[in-house]
Amino acid sequence: MEHAADAAYRPLHNRVDRNDDGFMDLSLGSQYNIYNKWKYDHGDWVSEFGLNALREEKVGGQVDYNENLSVAEQVAYGTESEVDRLSGFNKTSYTFPGKPYQSLGLITSATHHKFTSQYGWRTYNGEQNSANARLIFQSIIGDTRHTYKTGLSYTFEDYTESLSDSAFSRTERIPGAFAEYIYNNAENLAIVAGTRVDHHNLYGTVFTPRLNIKYDFSPTTIARVAAGRGFRVANPIAENTAILVSSRKITIQEQLDPEEAWSIGGSVTHYFELAGRPGSFVTDFYHTSFTNQVVTDMYSQPGRALFYNLEGQSFSNSFRRSYSMK
Repeated sequence: MEHAADAAYRPLHNRVDRNDDGFMDLSLGSQYNIYNKWKYDHGDWVSEFGLNALREEKVGGQVDYNENLSVAEQVAYGTESEVDRLSGFNKTSYTFPGKPYQSLGLITSATHHKFTSQYGWRTYNGEQNSANARLIFQSIIGDTRHTYKTGLSYTFEDYTESLSDSAFSRTERIPGAFAEYIYNNAENLAIVAGTRVDHHNLYGTVFTPRLNIKYDFSPTTIARVAAGRGFRVANPIAENTAILVSSRKITIQEQLDPEEAWSIGGSVTHYFELAGRPGSFVTDFYHTSFTNQVVTDMYSQPGRALFYNLEGQSFSNSFRRSYSMK
């Protein structure tokens, strides 16, 4: 049995305004973190448990803002936020006797996250309760060059949000199944092909495949290719809290659909030595095409922030070349 613990307290209580604009350069705040982890190892069985608790308080805005006064009594603009978070996880695995390549694992996690905030006269509060479980079986096909994973999963998400006099909530229940095949010849080629099918109680069946290929042309030149589909449910207010600092009126114009996208790309990495110093050169390109996207529009109507589903096409291309020396 192994045990590890960690605790931290990070305060920032000095009001700093070095550019004399009347606003604090950094938010005041305190953060408390407590983390405990236990590991149990008994032959074929290995289990790991962890618990984490966090509390964070922040105050920002004008230097003269007094967090001890009510909103009606304030003479300066300010922001306040509090975060309470509690999470835990467990990883348990069983390795079959005489078969180090074959195992069965269960991974579970749960999180409670509560956020309360005040931006001037505007109040925004949110609470999220999440749970996830995955049962994974891993083995080989013939020999260890061909391995596979398959399993079942279940995700639960419960969201509650309120913005001034508006409230939003949703509950997601997502059972799913997945499979992954890995080929690795231990020389110059590795292929990972996977897929998963989930049934979302709000959005129906979701299919998400992916493919990753790595090929070594030489020990110093490596190419990678990746392709796949992505799916997520957006939380537009929580993901754009910077808007709350302004006086813009937030308007969700319609029922927002999940964001979905296909992505493909790759990279080439070359390692070299110059004047006795190691270096690398990397070139990569990725293309992402959205079949649906939640649009954050702050330009169509002055004084408003609009959220709505994508109409038409949306894509992104990313090209990068980098050079580094040690």
